[in-house]
Amino acid sequence: MWNIHKPFRFLVISVFCAIVVTVLLRQGMFMDGLMYSSISRNLADGKGSMWFLHFSNSLFSDFHEHPPLVFWIQAVFFKLFGDGFYTERLYCLLAGIAVAWLITRTWKELNKGNTDAQPFSWLPVLFWISIPVISWGLGNNMLENTMAIFTTAAVLVIIKGISQEKNRLLFFTIAALMIFFAVLAKGPVAMFPLAAVFMHWIVYRRFSFIKALMYSLYITGIFILVFSLLFAINHQAWLSMNLYLEQQIIKAYNDSGTVSSRFFILPRLFRELGIGIALLIMILLPSVIRRRKAAGLNRQNLKKSLFLTLVGLSASLPLMVSMKQSGFYVIPAYPWFALAFAFLCLTQIQQMFSKLPQKGNALKIMNIAGILLLTSVLAYNITQINKPGRDTEKLNDIRTIADIVPRNSTVSISQEVWPDWALHGYFERYYNISLDAGSVPHEYYLALRDDATKPAKQYSSMQLNLKLFKLYANDSLQKMTKQ
Repeated sequence: MWNIHKPFRFLVISVFCAIVVTVLLRQGMFMDGLMYSSISRNLADGKGSMWFLHFSNSLFSDFHEHPPLVFWIQAVFFKLFGDGFYTERLYCLLAGIAVAWLITRTWKELNKGNTDAQPFSWLPVLFWISIPVISWGLGNNMLENTMAIFTTAAVLVIIKGISQEKNRLLFFTIAALMIFFAVLAKGPVAMFPLAAVFMHWIVYRRFSFIKALMYSLYITGIFILVFSLLFAINHQAWLSMNLYLEQQIIKAYNDSGTVSSRFFILPRLFRELGIGIALLIMILLPSVIRRRKAAGLNRQNLKKSLFLTLVGLSASLPLMVSMKQSGFYVIPAYPWFALAFAFLCLTQIQQMFSKLPQKGNALKIMNIAGILLLTSVLAYNITQINKPGRDTEKLNDIRTIADIVPRNSTVSISQEVWPDWALHGYFERYYNISLDAGSVPHEYYLALRDDATKPAKQYSSMQLNLKLFKLYANDSLQKMTKQ
């Protein structure tokens, strides 16, 4: 019943619940995630179509900022589970579990035949969940969560294909389909698994360069073929993806972007990996001091770590092509760095485990401690249900306003309010209310609380307990409505 790995599995699950589930249970979400969930909910409600998505009546009425796959999948969740607060959060939780599971499967695939190493599949998951942006991305409904499922699956299947010559082309075909889905989830940044065969060849040289090139071309060819068939069959798909390329990819390449340097992603990468690097140093340093050599690193583990690092770099460094960068863009790369770190310290971890109790009361106590830790974290999770997370004052104001403004309506807003994308997201996601800064007057007008500019004469201020905003009613329109 008890084994030495169970307490550490409980530890990993506890960490996941503490830093991911806690965020998912609380109120508030990053503006991008709000928009994505609103679009998905709208699609489930019949607003927009599969290739011409819809956010609100006044903003992104035709949404082509991203490919549509994530919205399709999440729309199914809204169909199944309704419009409740936790629908997209359940999706995020399952996405995180899926990536963690794929990391463990990759670990076991790379340790095939090494029964001593396979039980340590919790180790790379621990490194992965220690990366701050992972919990942030899962807690805020980022598209990269879904992309990471497909890209991790793609590389895993490629690794399987390389190790199994008999079914190699079948595995490579499946990998091409996974890359196709990944691109439909996030765009061209998801194409990095196409380089995985070549990265493997650089490290292992198990077959010739020509074979590596041919296998890479085969995967690429299947990937292009699937997209070609999609565009040939569905003209709406062709139009939608062309609009996406124009509005996002080409524009992102030509615009000044969101960062001042193309190298922004490099220090951000190291910062996110900081906890993992610190753990590595703590694990390896005693061996280095004691032996004064390469810490007894296993040569095969070093090769695996190098291959995985190359995959991680292929997923992150190409982002420097564009000046539009953000820390969460690298989320799909981190499973590979986590696996690389785990292989680097595996020998030392195995040595440490050999000194731990393998049976008896001591082992039983360790397992019970793991169960108690997980139980405590889950109990804490329960206390966080619907607690304030972020944007507390804003959410309170929105609830007060939504008690007055009817659902499925449009509210006029000032130019100062317009760039508050989170506000657009909250109103649309929870109340189907669109915010419009245009010249056409609506029944209500929203402005910042400290905005001295007066709205048009037909609006009169409403006396509400608002912290951040002021709400005005259009007297003439309300009279017409009453009549």
